[in-house]
Amino acid sequence: MEAWTVLLGLQVMSLPLLTHCAAPTPTLKFVAVGDWGGVPNAPFHTAREMANAKEIARTVQILGADFIMSLGDNFYFTGVHDANDKRFQETFEDVFSDRALRNIPWYVLAGNHDHLGNVSAQIAYSKVSKRCIATGPPNKPLRAEMHARSGKRLLSKHKDLRSSHIICYLQDENGVGYVLSGAGNFMDPSVRHQRKVPNNYLRFHYGSEDSLGGFTYVEISPKEMTITYVEAAGKSLFKTSLPRRRRL
Repeated sequence: MEAWTVLLGLQVMSLPLLTHCAAPTPTLKFVAVGDWGGVPNAPFHTAREMANAKEIARTVQILGADFIMSLGDNFYFTGVHDANDKRFQETFEDVFSDRALRNIPWYVLAGNHDHLGNVSAQIAYSKVSKRCIATGPPNKPLRAEMHARSGKRLLSKHKDLRSSHIICYLQDENGVGYVLSGAGNFMDPSVRHQRKVPNNYLRFHYGSEDSLGGFTYVEISPKEMTITYVEAAGKSLFKTSLPRRRRL
């Protein structure tokens, strides 16, 4: 069966589409949000994280979602100590608490800040929480990199964007799309690496300090992948689609 492949940093997860069947057309829907991990002091969350949680819940309630992809840096600034760390409750459970999110699984990657703490504790917490599923190593160098190619491990051409708390979209000369979604908690207005991105690759960039951040909503059908960047204030910032490709 043919499949779409979602490459999150260097973590590859193959997502097979449902087999062709009668209407309705099968789709896969999910939210991708990175760098949402609050702060290590009371109240252990930020205004941006709270705003993102509220808008993610509203989006899921209206559009639906099969899961939420957490792209790393889940607990600023030095991860968690153990599976009983109070940050799980104060930064995660208490924030993403809307009824629309309670039964949706989270697939969680560990970022560099998580690795300053105990990543094994985040994996262990997946046995405590009914909705949290830890899936592995840090997602360097990008927050999210999604494309419609076969399941090959690809190294990003855009490592200069790795430290930015932004949401942006790049597409190369082969039609491969790169989705960066790292604005769940902080925003970085810097464009110091802009000239290092190949000409015509950058299609969308958003890093306004005045913004409440945002996330990405992805819908995959047998024909295409649709990617929508959503600001936490409720505005759709940018939308694009990638056609399905055949296995090589």
